[in-house]
Parts: sequence; C-alpha cells; structure tokens
Amino acid sequence: ELKQKLIDKEQDPEKIDALLDEFEEKGYQSDYRTTLMLIRENIRKGRGRGRIKQEFYRKKIAMPSNIDELIDMANSESEEFREFVDPDDSLVEGVDWLKLAVEARTKKYGDTIPVEQKEKAKQLRFLQYRGFKTDICFAALDYTLETLDERF
Repeated sequence: ELKQKLIDKEQDPEKIDALLDEFEEKGYQSDYRTTLMLIRENIRKGRGRGRIKQEFYRKKIAMPSNIDELIDMANSESEEFREFVDPDDSLVEGVDWLKLAVEARTKKYGDTIPVEQKEKAKQLRFLQYRGFKTDICFAALDYTLETLDERF
C-alpha cells in the first residue's frame, strides 16, 4: 500500500524498494503486521471472511497465501493478534461469525426476525454483501440479539 502511494506520487521505484527494505529491517513496517491489523479491523466492523479478503484487493495489498489460516487465528487467542487486542475487546475469545452477522443485521434492520420473503431476501443479500458464508447468513435470519444466547 505504501509502495503504491509513493509510485502514484511519481517517485523512483528503485528508491522506493530500497526505502521499504530499510523500513522492514528496522521494524518500522511489516507486511505481516499490516495483514493482521487489516483482518482485526474488518472483524470489528462486522464483516465476514469474504469481505475481509475483498479488502485486500480494494487496498491493493498482496493477499498472503495463508489468508484463511490468518483469519482463523483471529478466532483464537493467538499470540500474533495479542498486540492488536484491547483487553476489554470481546474478540479476544474468538470470533462468533453468527453473532457478528446477527449484530450487523439488527444494526441495519432492527432486532426482529424477518417474516416476509421479500424482507428475508433483502437482509440475506445484505449479509452476503458483508462477506458472511451462506449458512451463516441463513442462520442469522432466525435470531434476534436476545435469542442468540439461547442457542447454547
């Protein structure tokens, strides 16, 4: 992302590469940390796995080959994510994708279960746009924030 911004400002690509290498050696910049922060940021915004991956393309950041593993690490108390986690952050316990989907749906459409087919389709499209898997999207239509805790 930094490289692209400097290229857009018509800087010399060779100097950019040298500068970025120096930054990485000194620990000022790390693609790995950037990747982890982008994943956490998108989870906090209530986005699903698909939308997280899409953000890499949108920001023109090379998506690592182990992206699914990194997203799954966000589901655990991984050491890699510890530096980005606020002690009061509920994500420390892992990501509950269904809860995240229900929260996103109720924030936009209210805390009621859709009854009409047209409304269900509308909310389903919204959740799919947010990047949640299809099974999570369908399940999220069956819960309110209150009934979500009753599933255990």
